[in-house]
Amino acid sequence: MKYITFNRYINTKLWILFIINIAIYIISLTLELKFIYSDSFYYQELGHKLGSEEAFLKEMSVQRGMDIYNYLWIPVHILISCSLIALCLFIGFNIANIRLNIKNCIRFSLAGIIVFSINYLISVILKIFGIVQYNYNTYSYQSVNVLFIGKKLPAWAFKLLGQINITEVVFVLFLSLLISRYFKFKYPAILLKTSLIYGGGLIIYGILSAFADIIL
Repeated sequence: MKYITFNRYINTKLWILFIINIAIYIISLTLELKFIYSDSFYYQELGHKLGSEEAFLKEMSVQRGMDIYNYLWIPVHILISCSLIALCLFIGFNIANIRLNIKNCIRFSLAGIIVFSINYLISVILKIFGIVQYNYNTYSYQSVNVLFIGKKLPAWAFKLLGQINITEVVFVLFLSLLISRYFKFKYPAILLKTSLIYGGGLIIYGILSAFADIIL
């Protein structure tokens, strides 16, 4: 039964997978805006800087007016994430002589990034209940680089470590399971290849991000 359900999920139409991820992000963002970025949050962050209540209310109105752009960014964010992961899978697996077409790469990406969507929802809930302390980096508490704060590391290395967290590990495990089940490949072999491909993508991303920070 579990196998049948899993196969149904893998074979779900692409637009449905896209909508599922959008729905989870919308729920998460709504909770975040309502309970984390509340009026009291804005008062604590801006009240002492603006001085008068009138100035504060005006600024809060401006900030609230920007909320719509956060919602509009959700599908763009999902599309960009999905496209980059799909491209990484397409190049990596074809170099490894496993012929994945781009449509399947997009399918696996859309099915796999639900891990990140659910992680966002869990992170918001943990912060609402005070289990995890709020900060501007939603996932910093999960990152490996918290172990290296204060250490002398190159900017690119610290940036790379910031991309490695428990959610990334779960994503790779789940993505490998999707691919192995879909093509009936052995899981350990696919897990190794997926880890190397995705890890290589993260290294490239970390280096490019570090250079972009220096240039900009």
